[in-house]
Amino acid sequence: MNLEMMNDLITQHFKSIRNIALKMTRGTSIDADDLIQNTCIRLISKHERYSVQTGSHFLNYVKVVMFCHSRDFSY
Repeated sequence: MNLEMMNDLITQHFKSIRNIALKMTRGTSIDADDLIQNTCIRLISKHERYSVQTGSHFLNYVKVVMFCHSRDFSY
C-alpha cells in the first residue's frame, strides 16, 4: 500500500479510530488523542505492511497497532 492510500484510509475511518481509542483509554480524551496520534504515526511510517485483502478490514489492523502500542503505556 502506498502512503496516499494509507492517509485516505485514516481520514475515511478517523471517527471510528477515535471511538476505538476512547474505549481503550476508558473515555479519557487526552489519553485517547495521544493514542490516536501515536497510532497514526505508526500506520503512516509502516504503511507498506498493510495490504488490502479480501475479508480483511482496515479497522481490525488499526486495533492491532493500537493495542500493541497501548501495552507500552498504562492507561
